[in-house]
Amino acid sequence: MRSYPLYIDGEDREGQGWNYTVKASALLADPMGTFNMKRALDLGQMDPSDAPANVVVGRSAWGERREGAEALEAAARASREFARTPLDVRRAMVAEYHDAIVERAEEFVEILVWEGHPRRLAQWEVRGMIEGTAPETMDWNFAQLRSEVVQGERRIVLTRKPDGVVCMNPPQNAAGSNSALGFGAIVSGNALVVKAPRSTPLSVMFLYREIVAPLLERHGAPPGTLNVISGDTKQILRQWITSPLVDDVMFFGDSTVGLKIGSCRATTRSSSGTTPTSRPRPRRCASASTARARSAWCPSTRSSTRMSPGSSSSACSSGSPRSGPAIRRIRMWSSLRC
Repeated sequence: MRSYPLYIDGEDREGQGWNYTVKASALLADPMGTFNMKRALDLGQMDPSDAPANVVVGRSAWGERREGAEALEAAARASREFARTPLDVRRAMVAEYHDAIVERAEEFVEILVWEGHPRRLAQWEVRGMIEGTAPETMDWNFAQLRSEVVQGERRIVLTRKPDGVVCMNPPQNAAGSNSALGFGAIVSGNALVVKAPRSTPLSVMFLYREIVAPLLERHGAPPGTLNVISGDTKQILRQWITSPLVDDVMFFGDSTVGLKIGSCRATTRSSSGTTPTSRPRPRRCASASTARARSAWCPSTRSSTRMSPGSSSSACSSGSPRSGPAIRRIRMWSSLRC
């Protein structure tokens, strides 16, 4: 049985309990019996060693507010140091990540099937993860992080800077593949807190505990760059929205909930007459209904422009969490009306 504790500040945490994953095929074959067994395991009323290995395939820890707060604090500590990681090092991380997904693709597909995905759909999801990190794709993506234009004696440099702490809530019905978008936030220079849904945590835990976490350690990322938690969704989202440590929230889910997150008080509160210690930093929120006008693959970045020589120099910052409470967001067009 696969067993994944929480991952906070570079360390395993047992959390407050365990969520057990049973094969979807077992639920179809014996719905009541399999559900009762899973329930007994989740409540600690059954010894995991007595569970049939062909039915119960894994368990993932879950936590509460304390674990959530520790994850945010760890990410905030790591974010400034990790933001200084050179682009070539982050580019090497992506190449290694891509190779790991290719190598373990069948294993990933099998976990998605355990969680209830049809095999062809699971294969398509993993194929998307592979193509999304292919060298040709990454060449273009990383070119968006820094570019230069020379006009006569003037050199214009466009750079995209990381925001800081990014929190991600992937959808329950496709958690594993969608949570992979959080890796894009990491290689953009941000620290990440990802929440594995309690209903289908195994694929998220597999991706980040067995592939991403070891990769970050090998490349010398500071502890806290990645934090993997699980727990009550409403409680965790409320903690993210109200925390002054959070810069971005990547939310997948109900549009009504997404709109509430996007219009949270922290994004509209005026910065005048308040102190940094008492005012949460403005928070950019992306939901199923709204999206920020950001770069395609690296959404958790802000752009700045530098011009030289010094007599003509100017600078602008778009989206800095410390530059004011302005929200820039665009309505997503309806692309699936069938």
